Amino acid sequence: MGGKRSKKPAPPEPHALRHSHEGPAASRAFGAGVVFAGAVVVALVIGANLRHPLPLAAAVAAFLMGVGTVTGILARGRLAACRALLDHEHWEPAIVELKRLHSSRRAVADEAAYLVALAYDRQGARTLALESYRAYLKRHKRGVWAVEARVRAGELEAAPQVSSRPVEVALNCPFCKADVAEGGTTVECGGCGTAHHAGCYEEQGGCAVYGCQAKTARARVRG
Repeated sequence: MGGKRSKKPAPPEPHALRHSHEGPAASRAFGAGVVFAGAVVVALVIGANLRHPLPLAAAVAAFLMGVGTVTGILARGRLAACRALLDHEHWEPAIVELKRLHSSRRAVADEAAYLVALAYDRQGARTLALESYRAYLKRHKRGVWAVEARVRAGELEAAPQVSSRPVEVALNCPFCKADVAEGGTTVECGGCGTAHHAGCYEEQGGCAVYGCQAKTARARVRG
């Protein structure tokens, strides 16, 4: 098998990307929490002085609204961090966090599920991407993400032998992040179909795509 290709310049570390997005979101969430906490305290004081249930009900409503607002801001920050991780090809931490956001059932859950499929798609993991798009479309029939998922799933189904990335976009090895077309022998995972450098596949001991179960699948030589 051919040797491993040279790696790209190191991208920003995942913790740095997360901090750059989650930090400002945490600050905004804290500010919103202070505002709603103040509203709760004021309502409680007024209710205690007037001995009337209406201000107390307003305090409960403000508390619930505050919790929803704070958690929503934090979730949006986590989603933005996941997008940054995907843009810099930190696939595994992005997919792990996106799956957590999806299972949380918060307002960002539908977008998080779509981004999981997109993450597999960008890696060239056609089988995993198609399965994720189909799973998304079972739950979400409408909306911009559903439209994009339906179009992309149709493209993958219609062209099963074509890489899941558009031809004009370089396909990178999921192990070393370098372009698989740089030369040498390339192989495809027998499970998800993702292209690797032959040396990278051998060094990894199977597929390097997070979530692929075919870690010991026999590679199919492409070039």
